Formats: sequence, C-alpha cells, structure tokens
Amino acid sequence: MTTEKLESSVEKYSMVMVDKKQATVAWQVARLEATTTKLEAKSSELEMRKLETYLKASRVSASPVMSQKRVLESSFGKNKKNKVYMQEMEVKLHGQLQQLEAMQSSELDRKHVALVAEMSTLKVRLTRRKPK
Repeated sequence: MTTEKLESSVEKYSMVMVDKKQATVAWQVARLEATTTKLEAKSSELEMRKLETYLKASRVSASPVMSQKRVLESSFGKNKKNKVYMQEMEVKLHGQLQQLEAMQSSELDRKHVALVAEMSTLKVRLTRRKPK
C-alpha cells in the first residue's frame, strides 16, 4: 500500500472512530436527559406528596381551632342577642316606671282632693256645732 492509501485509510478510520465517539456521547446525553426527566418527575411527585402531607397535618391541627372559632362566634351571637334583649327590657322597664309614677301621682292627687274635701266637710260641721 502506498502512503496515500494508508493515510486515507487512517483518516477514514479516524472519522469512523470520531463518529462512534459522537454516537456514544449522543446516546449517553439522551440517556442522561431521560434520567433527568424521570428524576424531575419523581422530585415533583415527592414535593406534591410532601405538600399533601403538610396540608393534611395543617387541616388536622386547624380542626380544633375552627371548632373553637365556631363556638366563639356562636357565643358572640348569643351575647349580642342578649344585649339587644337587655336594652329592650330596659326601655320597657323605663316606660313602666314612668307609668307607675304617673299612676302614683294621680292617686296622690285623688287622695289629696278627697282629703281636702273631707277637711272642708269637717270644718263645716265644726262651725255648725259651735255654740253661739
């Protein structure tokens, strides 16, 4: 073989080897990309599971708090209703006290008038009985 043929063969061999290396590297890159995609999916799945576990734990711990909140809101509503009822009763009581005072005043006026009339009658009787 001649030198040129030998060099040509070496070049071809080198090119074949470079192509094989490129193919091997391309295959390894594709494999790594597939592995990376799988790992990213697993990572996302694990993160989702962690978040779901955290959410469940949060709901469990929030349950008593929400229960207390409902009790407090109910108590607040009852207290508010009681306050309104108490104010209504105070207004009603005030009105009844005014009525009672008016009735007592008119009763006193009637008794006063009756006593004045009785005194007048007694004066008249006394003046008639006096010896002249």
